[in-house]
Order: sequence, then C-alpha cells, then structure tokens
Amino acid sequence: MARVDFNSITLWIAAAAIEHPNDLPRIMAERTGISRTSVNKALKRLVEGQWLVRDGVSRGATYKPGLLRQVVQRYTLQDFSEDIPWARDFAPYFNLPGNVQRIVQHAFSELLNNAIDHSEGLQVTVSLRQTPSHVQLLVSDDGRGLFNKVHEAFS
Repeated sequence: MARVDFNSITLWIAAAAIEHPNDLPRIMAERTGISRTSVNKALKRLVEGQWLVRDGVSRGATYKPGLLRQVVQRYTLQDFSEDIPWARDFAPYFNLPGNVQRIVQHAFSELLNNAIDHSEGLQVTVSLRQTPSHVQLLVSDDGRGLFNKVHEAFS
C-alpha cells in the first residue's frame, strides 16, 4: 500500500478541490494509490492544516481550498508562451485580492518570460504558494544562469 506524502499532495490539492469538490476522496485515492481509510485520514489532516475546507458530513461532504494553497507546474520551453499558464494553471486556484493578483501575475509573466527568452533551457518549473499573509512565487529553469552568461560575455 502506498504511503501518504503530504508534501506532494499539497502541490495539487487546491486545484483538485476546485475541480472535484464532490468526489475529492475518490480523486485522491486514484492519484495517490492510498486506501479509502488513508484518504479519509489525509483529508482530515489537510482540513486541520488549513489546506482544505470541508462542508457537510460523511459521504455527502464537499471540499474547497483552504487558506493555504499551492500549485506547481512544469513546462517545456520550446514554442512556449508565458501568457497561457497564468490564466489556465494558476489564477483559478488562488484567492488573492485584486491588487495582489495583478502584482503576482506581472511577476509571474516577467519571470517566465525571462526563462523563455534568456535561459536557453529545456524546461521551467513554476511554483506559487498562498498563505494567509504571503504569496511565494518560484520560477526555476534548467538553463544557463545569469552570472554564467555575464561572465562569458565579459571574459
């Protein structure tokens, strides 16, 4: 039987709760390979940890994202456009005030665009996490770093 890996579950649970609020336990069991009993324990722990909010009781329960949210996506950089991931893969799963969302979207697009235009890499990974008081954005690629490029240009 598979073991519950909460770190990996938190990377996709917000999106899964929005997409499958009525059958999240089934989705979790399919995606993780854990038993129904382990899924129920994991869901309880995710609710207690503020990753999820549960409405209702027993089999009729529904879930929605909690105060903590995180989405991580990996993209291939070849023929890639930075405007699609925000609208499709990130914005729908976060609950940010309008001014904060505009700032995060701008930073997201600029960092992703830098990876596309300058990294000479093959892949980029984007992670966005929301807590009650912070938003963390991480964009990492497998290309050349800025300092390496500057060093080569001035050597």
